[in-house]
Amino acid sequence: MDVTSLTSTLIESKVVMTRTDERKKTDTSIENPSGITLVEYVKTNEAQLGTRTNSLVAEGDALPTITALTVSAEQNNLGNGKTEQEVITVATLFDKQTIADQGAGALVFNATERFIDDLVVETYSDVEAGTSASTTTLATTGLGVIKSSSTRVDATKVVTEDVTVTGTRVALNGVEYDELTGTLMPTVETVVTAGTAGTAIQTDGSFAEVKPINPDYSIKTTRSVTGLTTRTWTVWERVSLPPVLTAFNQYTFWSKARLVRYQNTASEDKYGVTYAANENPYSIVPAHIVEANFTSELTDYSGEYEVTVVERWQSTPWTGLSATNFRPRSFSWQRHLVRGRCQRVCT
Repeated sequence: MDVTSLTSTLIESKVVMTRTDERKKTDTSIENPSGITLVEYVKTNEAQLGTRTNSLVAEGDALPTITALTVSAEQNNLGNGKTEQEVITVATLFDKQTIADQGAGALVFNATERFIDDLVVETYSDVEAGTSASTTTLATTGLGVIKSSSTRVDATKVVTEDVTVTGTRVALNGVEYDELTGTLMPTVETVVTAGTAGTAIQTDGSFAEVKPINPDYSIKTTRSVTGLTTRTWTVWERVSLPPVLTAFNQYTFWSKARLVRYQNTASEDKYGVTYAANENPYSIVPAHIVEANFTSELTDYSGEYEVTVVERWQSTPWTGLSATNFRPRSFSWQRHLVRGRCQRVCT
């Protein structure tokens, strides 16, 4: 008696001699496993509840169609024409949700980072229990928490990450080059709240302009119009001057027409006219006649003059400066015997 050849269902066959003339044959068979499916439940890497299905398929059979709900699928060849197949699926897709926020605070920080003294930018990450992602409330000043994100890593855990800025805002002092004077002028920049007013040009030449960062904050810059205070230098200028009458004198003459005539008291002037003597000498009124006297005269000149130039700056227009305007004029005079007219160039 020989053993039986094994098949897919016959898994064991043996022959045992019980007596010299007797033998016992035992065949062990199993039910055909091809139609049997084993189902188990497992926890996936994303902490979801998954279904694991084990089955026996023919060697060479393909895996089932892989979908988004398939966690894993594999086959293990048993070497007898059969293959053990294991597939794990989930009921729904796991949502690896991420929420990130960097609102107005991040914008203000990027625009004002250079104003922050003792600046520290810290990123803090933590794993928390939860099934939905949420972010931290953000600061809007550019200091504090300026960025926040929350990522759901599996069905039970969330990773949160916050970016925090610490430090103190300070004014920035600098200098600018003044092309007019070749000097360096101071500048001051500060971060101010929206609505802060600038300043017009002050008596010291400083002014302030304000430029907005966003609707809440602005940068105020204070600078000077010029570095000029007062400077003096000498140049030579060519000047042409006309002849100018610089002075004239006045002479007093006694006028016959202004003497008072009296009866019984007579006097005679050098022209032979008889007049009454006036007992009150203050009643004789002298007549003033102007006579030109060319005792001082500036002749015409054309040539180089040494000119001193004083340059200065002030916040208001300069007033009070005037210059002599040389222009030609005629001049006439009259005496009791002669009269004349000057055609020289006069002031």
